Amino acid sequence: DRDLTVRAAVDEVLARERIDFARWPDAAGRASLDLACRRFRFGEAEREVFEDWIGQAVNAALLPGLTLAGLDPAASARELEFHFRLAGSARRLEAALALEPRHARDPAEIARLPARMHGLLHGYIYLLPQHEGRLYVADYGTTLPGGELDHYAPQALAAAVREGDYDLQYLIYLVALHRQLRHRLGRTYDPERQLGGALYLFLRGMSRDGARGVHRDRPPVALVDRNVALTSTLTVFET
Repeated sequence: DRDLTVRAAVDEVLARERIDFARWPDAAGRASLDLACRRFRFGEAEREVFEDWIGQAVNAALLPGLTLAGLDPAASARELEFHFRLAGSARRLEAALALEPRHARDPAEIARLPARMHGLLHGYIYLLPQHEGRLYVADYGTTLPGGELDHYAPQALAAAVREGDYDLQYLIYLVALHRQLRHRLGRTYDPERQLGGALYLFLRGMSRDGARGVHRDRPPVALVDRNVALTSTLTVFET
């Protein structure tokens, strides 16, 4: 699948190589991109497109005053591995998601899930940026919501996120982060003040002003809490 290969090539640069956002496209970043393109057999034309995508991403306004290029490395983390145990059911998940209409699933969608959800949940959070005292979970995609710029506007991206279940993905990330912050900070942790929300970057259509290509969501803390109740044992982060 060509789309998966595109994602794999971009992952080589953004995730595995941990490029310096502030210096892109420096010599090290270009070398990483050249290597990824050779590995996945992309030519010069595609390489230029990928370089442009990454350039747009690192300089785009994810939030007012927040860009990848301007991140303080000491106040953010990249490629964090997490795992925790599930201890719930599809019915409890349905009830939890119903707290927020934009995340709710209809019975037919829930019916595709196993009735009992048990086992170890394992994943990676691409980026945890901190901004104005809040921690966010951030991820990116190379999928193509559409061929027009309007397809990357906020309302269209919200629909694409819902259709692709990306919101469920970042809800899992927020559950992991919420559990970890509660464990580390104890009674001083205030999720309303310190848990920022989710940022999902659509690399193909980002604009420097952040008006296109960035999906922003801050699910209610009550929704995150209800999903925390579907897990057991503490989250473990590994860098």
